[in-house]
Amino acid sequence: MDQIELLQRLGVALAIGILIGGERGWQARDEDEGERVAGLRTFTLVALLGGIWGLLANKLHPIVPGLVFLGFAGIMGAAYYRAKPHPQERSATTVVAALVTFGLGAYAAMGNMTVAVVGAGATTVILGTKALVHGWLRNVRPEEMNATLKFVAISALLLPILPNRALDPWGALNPFEIWLMVVVIAGLSFAGYVLMRLAGAGTGVLLSGLAGGLVSSTAATLNFARMAREQPTGARLFASGAVLSASVMFVRTLAVAGILQPGLVPALWPPVVGATLAGCAASAVLWRRTAGRTKVLPFDLPNPLELTVAIKFGLLLAVIILAADLIAEHVGDLGLFTLSIVAGLADVDTVTLSFAKDAGAGGAILPSVAVTGILLAMLANTIAKASLALAVGGKGFGGKFALTAGAMAVGGSIGLVLGQ
Repeated sequence: MDQIELLQRLGVALAIGILIGGERGWQARDEDEGERVAGLRTFTLVALLGGIWGLLANKLHPIVPGLVFLGFAGIMGAAYYRAKPHPQERSATTVVAALVTFGLGAYAAMGNMTVAVVGAGATTVILGTKALVHGWLRNVRPEEMNATLKFVAISALLLPILPNRALDPWGALNPFEIWLMVVVIAGLSFAGYVLMRLAGAGTGVLLSGLAGGLVSSTAATLNFARMAREQPTGARLFASGAVLSASVMFVRTLAVAGILQPGLVPALWPPVVGATLAGCAASAVLWRRTAGRTKVLPFDLPNPLELTVAIKFGLLLAVIILAADLIAEHVGDLGLFTLSIVAGLADVDTVTLSFAKDAGAGGAILPSVAVTGILLAMLANTIAKASLALAVGGKGFGGKFALTAGAMAVGGSIGLVLGQ
């Protein structure tokens, strides 16, 4: 390393210490002088210490920074117990954060500076969400925690041992790829589920619609429809939430396709943006006319990490993937479009995943066909939700949803034309 790079790496280490130390110092701002284990200055020096020993590792034996880390851990532990003599006051978070800061400072000096900065950002976010996380953990139900832990454990055990090759005679079903796609979708849905549980449906219909759309726009629409049936005067407000959840579905689908096959994004984003903007605008209009007049009841959405839910999704995905491969080979594009419409009535993710999977280099489906199939699935799913809204929520709720669904279809069509 030349002198400029050495200074850059030490500068990154200092920035990491300032970032994490700023958060720790702010959390401990009300503590008296002498009671704080570490604050902004200490964390900055810790990161700099890690950076210096990381640089020295290039001249000394690589084991030396590890020995320094052990010594530093002992010093931090002793300082912590001295500052917090009463067990009820103790929390190891600051000590662990200091150890992480030392490691990130050392890695900034020895390894990839970008990765070190990202790690520092993630650490700061984790440290800053204490109240949020603890609040969620207090409200989480035992069955939800058990379901989440089972899913994570089984996925961690299954993925390394699942065969990463097609096992069926048609070469379509790869167990590793299928379960990996299940994990990706479940994780994306779980983010919305956590948002719903953290905030609660009662915080606002728009937030409820946003979170519900991330979990399942169909389930969210059904919940809003039931509320509208029980409280007809709030039909317009509940329709705004349902429309927003349907709009989120378009963005979610684009994200899923982009994760699996980024080459589809350029053709997909114009109609997706058009439909999303139309849906969000309609939702805002409906909400502004009735906001605050109707209570939003708690949602009853399934935990996306429930093992039975994940297995059912995986089986459905396998069926759609196999059907798409066979239809592409023996029937053609018209058969694929029919499949996307029929399957899209129930679930858009399975169509998106299966079509995107086969649209890669050497795949059975052309990218243009995959894009059309995904758009047809989104359209079919929106029509299915409109029918559900009419059947369950009545004309007041269902009519408004169907009208805005038409607006989303127009917005998507305009985006499709402009994107040509």
